[in-house]
Amino acid sequence: MPTLRFLAPRLERATGVPMDELEELLFRLKCEVERGEGDEVYVEVNADRPDMFSVEGIARAVKGLRGVETGLPSYEHIKSGFRLVVEDVPTRPYIAAAVVYDVDVDEVFLEELIQFQEKLHDTLGRGRRKAAIGLHDADKVPSRSLVYRMAGLDERMVPLHGEREMSLGEVLEETEQGRKYGGLALSGGRHPVFATADGVILSMPPVINADVTRVEPGTRNILIDVTGTSWETVMQVLNVLVYTLAERSRSRRVGTVELIGAPEPETPVWRTRGVHVDRNRLEEWLGVRLSSSQVLDALERMRHGAEEDERGYTAIVAPFRVDILGWADVAEDVAIGVGYDTIGSEYGPAPLRGSLSPSRLFERAARRLLAGYGFLEVYSFTLTSCEDQELLWGVPAARLVRVANPVSRELACIRAAITPQLLRFAAQNQHVVPLRVFELGDVAVVDEAMPEKTRVEKHLAMLLMADKVGYEDIQAYVWGLVRLLGDEVATVEEVEHPLFIPGRAARVKTREGVEGVLGEVHPAVLEKLGIVYPVAAAELRYDTVAPPRRP
Repeated sequence: MPTLRFLAPRLERATGVPMDELEELLFRLKCEVERGEGDEVYVEVNADRPDMFSVEGIARAVKGLRGVETGLPSYEHIKSGFRLVVEDVPTRPYIAAAVVYDVDVDEVFLEELIQFQEKLHDTLGRGRRKAAIGLHDADKVPSRSLVYRMAGLDERMVPLHGEREMSLGEVLEETEQGRKYGGLALSGGRHPVFATADGVILSMPPVINADVTRVEPGTRNILIDVTGTSWETVMQVLNVLVYTLAERSRSRRVGTVELIGAPEPETPVWRTRGVHVDRNRLEEWLGVRLSSSQVLDALERMRHGAEEDERGYTAIVAPFRVDILGWADVAEDVAIGVGYDTIGSEYGPAPLRGSLSPSRLFERAARRLLAGYGFLEVYSFTLTSCEDQELLWGVPAARLVRVANPVSRELACIRAAITPQLLRFAAQNQHVVPLRVFELGDVAVVDEAMPEKTRVEKHLAMLLMADKVGYEDIQAYVWGLVRLLGDEVATVEEVEHPLFIPGRAARVKTREGVEGVLGEVHPAVLEKLGIVYPVAAAELRYDTVAPPRRP
């Protein structure tokens, strides 16, 4: 969850509540407070409440919970005079803008504003990939005619806090922000810019603002632009930012910006939503009967409008409450508004007794038995080399679960079998002979029949390496393990496998559902891995094991 740093006196002045009481109120709002050095406090806020990523947002919620200010907040909307033409920007096609007046920026608030911006980038903006914010001193913008367009990398600007004018290409190559975010919107040697109609660049979304409209202590009116790949996300970020900053505005005035070529003719749009919750469902969900006045009061304390009908209640949700998606969210707000301590709790009887799953029972027993046989358990990464899985175990490439952006070729796939990793382990430990090792763990293969297109299995892999080792040695251990687990081998059939010597490998299945292959590793494979000793191995799937029989 996002953790925000504030000064305790700021929080106390904004909320009108001393810090000790404020900690309790914030806990009711699903936040946790930790005291830092001096006046510093750290507030951990749920990621689904971006409207509380600032002191003003916290104050709005706390005042509502205390009953000081309830119901939907109101803000005055006026025409800002800004007109924004949206051209074709294929990498980030959407932009929205707004102005918040009379904010009065000081040094403390400026630090909080930057923190607020970055937390929105990290959460709703998905690290600026989905949405990014630009903040400008509206009084420094040289023209009321604005444009959002693609620009060549030879166009020039002074980046925020920069000392010289640079080309857009230089900004991408030489600045920290350019190197970090430049690849998000660059296309064909061109990059999006937010600029005046006469060519003054105000920002390079999502990389960096220009210094010409820098927000600094003394700034009173803030122009906000939000760009992104999703119109819904752009509007969510803009609404959260605008209507939270408006809480600091002395006049509570918001300026709308005219948009040409966007899904809305102007932004921001104060558009509320009605979310209905059935009375019976609410009482069943909360486990307590509440009066109509309690429910309506709770919704208003959570800064919603509230209406009642014969079936239940409707919460009129403000556009900055992007966390409210359905009736369950409204019911949760009712619980918070009423107070969980008021609702109380009651533990019902446990309907079932807990027990280990069949596969977990198998794991525990197998570990004890194999340790008794002198085997050592090893642990390897679930991510592994695709080539090892294909060449050593014969997994078809189409059945491998691949990582989209692997850090290396050795970590490019989720393993479909464990034995290739045990072979690598044996190659690195040939100074320990005889070697008996095993590993239990998850593997994964592509399976189009599954809803998630992937099937996860649990496998046991065993490996023997010694001066003299053959099929009979690994078979003896497998048969012994199966017998001591109270099971028995039901079928054995010869199998051709790329890892094993032809005629020296078998597929087995037990009465209780364990199945797998075992055999003597082919000398060509050992030579390729640099192993000078003979090796035998087995790999069994055990998540198919039947539950224990009950008397």
